[in-house]
Amino acid sequence: GAAALATPLFTNIAGEAASTFYKGSDVSWLPQMEALGYTFYNSKGVKQDVLTILKGYGINAIRLRTFVHPSSSPASGHCSQSETIAMISRCKKAGMAVDLDFMFGDTWNSVGKQNPPAAWAKMSYSQMLTAMHNYVSGFMTAMKTAKVAPTWVQIGNEENSGICHPVGSLSSHPDQMTGLLNTAYS
Repeated sequence: GAAALATPLFTNIAGEAASTFYKGSDVSWLPQMEALGYTFYNSKGVKQDVLTILKGYGINAIRLRTFVHPSSSPASGHCSQSETIAMISRCKKAGMAVDLDFMFGDTWNSVGKQNPPAAWAKMSYSQMLTAMHNYVSGFMTAMKTAKVAPTWVQIGNEENSGICHPVGSLSSHPDQMTGLLNTAYS
């Protein structure tokens, strides 16, 4: 889906209002569709890279989700660290801003579902803090090594009820939810 964000709500490091208007789309599904053989055509019926097509509609920002240990299935096993870093690079080369969204799961997390990665499911809070730190820090280091960086980083997705349930559940452990978010942010 496409979403628009007017950046005058935000300021840059110097404290000045940003002047760029971002119109974005989440294309995390793109590697999956391309792996399944999908091709994309512009409004004139000419085969084109989907990022080029989106830019033609004014999209200048892309959101990409990432999963900790996604399935290896060609149909559903996408959004790994390496694939996401490659997508960030591809989107940046296309001249687009990128929002990297850490889902903190092995698949999609949303309002009604905040499952931790399977490898973290039986961890204590302190173990999960370490896993969270190692995952985000390792991911950021891998991006630095690849000489690519997103424009923005999003910690979690639709975390109204918390993250990595039950350890980071807002209703049961709000202090632990805060700790996990702060660890990811740090």
